[in-house]
Amino acid sequence: GSSIELCARNLAFGKAAFGPLRRSITRACADSSDLSGYVGQMLEASVLNVRHMRGERAAKPVTQMLTTCYMEGLHTHGPAVNDQVVPAMRHIFAEMFKLSA
Repeated sequence: GSSIELCARNLAFGKAAFGPLRRSITRACADSSDLSGYVGQMLEASVLNVRHMRGERAAKPVTQMLTTCYMEGLHTHGPAVNDQVVPAMRHIFAEMFKLSA
C-alpha cells in the first residue's frame, strides 16, 4: 500500500472533522505582528537543509512558498480555506518566533 494508506490506518476523526468550519480568529492571531520577513529565517533555523528544498514541481523554494502561504494562504484554494489557513500559519509562526527570542 501507499504511504498515505499506511498513515490513514492510524487516523480517527470525530464528527467535528466533517462539520462546517468554525470562523474565528484567536486573540494571538489578531494581535500578531507581521512576521513574514522572518518566516524564511525561522525555517532555516528549524529545518535542516530547507534552503535547498523546492516545491511546486521544483519551481519555488519552500521558504518562499511558506512565506507566501503565511501572507496569502494556499494559491490553489479560495477564501473558504484560506480564511482558516492564514490565521493558522500566523499563529504557528508567532509561536515559533517566541521560541527564537
